[in-house]
Amino acid sequence: MLGFLLILFIIFILIPIIRTALTMNRIRRQAREFFNNARQTADAGANRSRTKERKPGWSKPSPRKKVYRQADGEYVDWEEVSISETQTSYTSTTDSNGYTEIKADTQVTDVEWEEINVTDK
Repeated sequence: MLGFLLILFIIFILIPIIRTALTMNRIRRQAREFFNNARQTADAGANRSRTKERKPGWSKPSPRKKVYRQADGEYVDWEEVSISETQTSYTSTTDSNGYTEIKADTQVTDVEWEEINVTDK
């Protein structure tokens, strides 16, 4: 009877535990190899691009081209506006401890906005 229980223990418990451990070890080894290969490939690519960017020795980096042309921008005339009237509004919030916080929000009320239309050239 004891031999029969030992055989069942080996078949149903011990063998699946060993197979799971071996599978996990194989997956861990494959992941480690994958990441090592990816790191080596990235390091090699970075070294190649660094050698192409600069000449050996004390050389300055090559000048970069501008993203935009000088004709792309335009000059805008600014005009000072005197603020003569403001409106202040207050908001209050109360937290769970009973403390009330009051915030003041000041807004200018007499400024007129002008829409600027931009046309493509």
